[in-house]
Amino acid sequence: EDVLLRRAATGVMERIRTPGVWLGAKRGIGDVMLDSTLRLEEGDLMVLYTDGITEARDATGKMFDLDGLEAAVQEVADRSVEDIRDFVLARAQAHLVKQDDDMSVVVVRREGRPR
Repeated sequence: EDVLLRRAATGVMERIRTPGVWLGAKRGIGDVMLDSTLRLEEGDLMVLYTDGITEARDATGKMFDLDGLEAAVQEVADRSVEDIRDFVLARAQAHLVKQDDDMSVVVVRREGRPR
């Protein structure tokens, strides 16, 4: 999944492509794992999520998708990380008819100055 990153300095949401996989469900995934680094500046907001969020489908089959997730985050980006997480989960759950997959969201905000 892409990482969503909202830069505090501009308010712009970036979609950061991730190489490899985030998490493996079996042993021996070292050959498909790639290390990468993402630097957050003061106030930047990072959102990680499972595909159960973006693939939540409404009655017509339309997915919540990455645009829906991004819009939900932007709507409440100045609130606490807990409020953002809860808002995103509620918005995705309101979108779906039947939950078929796990729905997880991690929201991180960089506070303070780098050392």
